[in-house]
Amino acid sequence: MSTTKNNIFITLLIFISVVVLLIAILQLLAKQKVMDFITEKTPPHVRFQYQDLSVNVLNGKIQVEHLSLWFSENDTLKPHTTIDMMGLVIEGFSYWHYVVNNTVHFNAIVLKNPDFVTHLDQKRGRKDTVNTRSVHLSKSITIRTIEIHNGSLILMDKEGGYPLVKANKINFTLFDNKSDSLSINKKIPFTYHDYSLFASNIITDFGPYETVKVDSIFMENKVLRLQNLTLESKYGKRELSKVLRTEHDHTTLAIKDIVLQHIDFGFQDERFFISANIGKIESPHLEIYRDKLVADDLSTKRLYSRMLRELPFTLEVMELNINDGHLGYEELVNADTDAGRLTFDHIKVKLRNISNTYPLGGKTTINVEALFMENAPARLDWSFDVNSSSDAFLASGSFKDLDFSRINSFLESNLRSKAKGHASEIYFTVNGNATNSSGDIKMKYQDLEFLVLRKDRLAINKMLTAIGSLFMDNGSKTDKEGYRNGLATVERDPTKSFYNYLWANVREGVVHTITRRQKKE
Repeated sequence: MSTTKNNIFITLLIFISVVVLLIAILQLLAKQKVMDFITEKTPPHVRFQYQDLSVNVLNGKIQVEHLSLWFSENDTLKPHTTIDMMGLVIEGFSYWHYVVNNTVHFNAIVLKNPDFVTHLDQKRGRKDTVNTRSVHLSKSITIRTIEIHNGSLILMDKEGGYPLVKANKINFTLFDNKSDSLSINKKIPFTYHDYSLFASNIITDFGPYETVKVDSIFMENKVLRLQNLTLESKYGKRELSKVLRTEHDHTTLAIKDIVLQHIDFGFQDERFFISANIGKIESPHLEIYRDKLVADDLSTKRLYSRMLRELPFTLEVMELNINDGHLGYEELVNADTDAGRLTFDHIKVKLRNISNTYPLGGKTTINVEALFMENAPARLDWSFDVNSSSDAFLASGSFKDLDFSRINSFLESNLRSKAKGHASEIYFTVNGNATNSSGDIKMKYQDLEFLVLRKDRLAINKMLTAIGSLFMDNGSKTDKEGYRNGLATVERDPTKSFYNYLWANVREGVVHTITRRQKKE
C-alpha cells in the first residue's frame, strides 16, 4: 500500500515537474517569439527601447517595462513623436478566438503613465508620405479596451518651437475595438463602440496674442464637459497695442461650464464631422477692449452664414443655450481720454440649427436677451440660411426703458457728445445680405437732447449743439401710437464685422427717426 502511494506521489511529482518545465519552456519560447515579432514587424521609421519584457502564457499577458518609442518620417531618423511610458500591458490573449475564430483577441491594452510629445515641424502631411502601400491583415483584431492611465501630452508648434497644446492626467479608454483588412487602410484604421476621457490642466496656444486654458475635460457616454475655460491675452491692453500692426481686440473670456450632449465625431466619406444634440454654456464673462488708434485690419470679414458654409468639416449642433452671460466692450478713440464702455449683463442666448448640413430653406436662428447698461432690457432675434450664396439674413431687436445718460461715458469718449432723455421703447428690423441692407426703426422717447462737446470734452460746444437741435425732434411729434418712425439703408463695408454692419443700420435708423419731419396721423 505504501509502495502504491509512493508510486502515485512520484508520478504526480513527475507530471507536475513536466508541466512546470513545459510552461517554463513555453514562457521562454513565447517571450522569444514576441521579441522576434517586435524586431521583425516594427517598421523602419519606428524605434523602441525597453527595460524588461515578460510573458505569461497561462493568462495571455505580455508586459513591457519602461518602454520608449520614437516615430519619424520614412526618410529621416529625426523623430516627430516620442512616447515614454512606465509600462505597456497586453492582457487576456484568447487562444480560443485565435484557433476557433481565426481572430487575434485581447481583453485590454494598457499604457501606464505615457508621456506623448509631438513636434509638428518634423511631421509631414499625407501627401508627402513616401510609403502609400496598403496594409493587409490576415486575421481580424479585437481588443475589448484600449486604456491610457495618467498620461500627458505636449504638441510642439511648427514654427516657434514652443508648446501648442499641453495636457496632464490624461485617462482615456476606447471600448470594443476592432480592425480588419477593410478598416485598416481608412483614416481611422479601426472601429470602436464608445470611449471615455478625462484630462486636466489643458493649455492651448491660441495664436500670437491669446492662450486658452481649461481646468478639466470630461467625456463619457457621448457627453462632453469642459470646466473653467479661460481665454487670456498674452499682453496687457497698452502692451498689445504696441506689438500690433493692425487692429486686434484685447480679449478675456471666462466660462464656468460647457456641456454638449450626444456628441459624435469621426470621418464620413473621407470628411471629418462633429455633431451634438444640445449644449449649454454657463456664466460666460467676456471683456473686449478695442484700440481704434491702431491701424484698421482691412481684410475681408465673412458673415457667419458664409463661415459655416465654408467650414472644412461637417458641423451639426441642434441647439446651444448660453445662460447668465456678461459682455463688456471698451473702445479707445482718443489718446487723451479713457476708453468708452458699454455693458450687457444677464445675457441669455438660444441658438438653433448651428449646421452646414441642413437643406436649402432651413434656418439658423439666434435669440438673445440681455440687460443693457444695467437697466435697459434688450433683445435680438436673428436668422440666416447657410445655403444662401448672398448671405441673406433677417435681424430684429428692441431696447426698453433706456436712459440715454447711462451711455454718456461712451458718447463722451467716442462721439464727443452727451445725451439727455429717456426712450421707453426702441424697435428695429434689418433685412440684408453680404453687400447691402435696409431696415426700419420706431422709437417712443421723451425730452431727447444731444449736447456736442468741445475737443477737450470739458465743456459743451454751444454753437454746434444749437445747430444740431434745429434738426432734432424731442419726441413730441409722433404717430397716433406715440412712435416716431425712421428708415435705414446701408451699404456694407466688407472689412467690418457683422456687428458693425448691424450697428450701422441701427445708428442710421435712429438718426433718421429723430431728425426727419413726420406727419401726425
